[in-house]
Amino acid sequence: MRINPRRHQQPAKPRPGWWRQRIPLMTVLLILVASTWAFVTIADNQQRASAARSLVEQREFAKRIDAQVKATLQKRIDDARKAEAEARANADAEAAARAALTSPSVPLARTTNPTNCAINNPDSLQAIINKKRCFSPLDYAPTDLVDTGDVTMRQEAADHYSAMAAAATAAGQGFSASSSFRSYATQVTTYNYWVGVSGSVQADTYSARPGYSEHQTGLAVDVKVGSCALSCFNGSSQYVWLRENAATFGFIQRYPEGLTGITGYTAEPWHWRYVGTAVATDMKAKGIETLEQYYRVEGGDYRQ
Repeated sequence: MRINPRRHQQPAKPRPGWWRQRIPLMTVLLILVASTWAFVTIADNQQRASAARSLVEQREFAKRIDAQVKATLQKRIDDARKAEAEARANADAEAAARAALTSPSVPLARTTNPTNCAINNPDSLQAIINKKRCFSPLDYAPTDLVDTGDVTMRQEAADHYSAMAAAATAAGQGFSASSSFRSYATQVTTYNYWVGVSGSVQADTYSARPGYSEHQTGLAVDVKVGSCALSCFNGSSQYVWLRENAATFGFIQRYPEGLTGITGYTAEPWHWRYVGTAVATDMKAKGIETLEQYYRVEGGDYRQ
């Protein structure tokens, strides 16, 4: 029988220093494991922090959008209310103006007693009426007013307005008048209405005191597009058309943006004044936007 010598061999004993030889390797492995865990933990924390910041930013953004939407809606509501009130006031004013054509003896109620403001050329097409320049007498009225069915204005101004409105319509930019001539008596009603709505200080920024209104010249007209009047008209293509073409027909925007300190009134994109084609085109060519600047006369706020 053959004997397998391996069956009687003793198991091999670990060589001295075996563990010591593997300590560096295990240390490296432990460091790698620890680093990986730390990296994963830090990355996870950063991701969570980023997600939290993103959520906060989204909420803040949503709040800002919500506030902007609410502010925009409120402005539209306020503009609509103001437009409705202005439309009612203008309708009453226009009705009174038309009645004045056949009933010139309307009783007049004076609400101001101005001094040192009277102009000496109220019949001039270039008469400048502002917060320092009033009519004399205060209840002045033109003698050549005509009613076209759309506007009540002085004859020459009415003819040029009709031509301008027809040209705008032909260009696809039609508009209509919301107010034109107002008598002194009508302006008393209009001004007092706005004082009742917002107080005299605020009313003075957009409604003329009786005897100081350009509408009393018979040369001014307020325009609209359908129900889009007042500040709404500023964003219309019809306003752009007028800015480009009104001078050809003798009209200027009487109260432009950014010139309140000169005209005395906040911007009115709907208010257009007839000054004659020669003056209007010359003002446009020279880049002059107000009659005060063109004729170098004083404007701004009331003296008292």
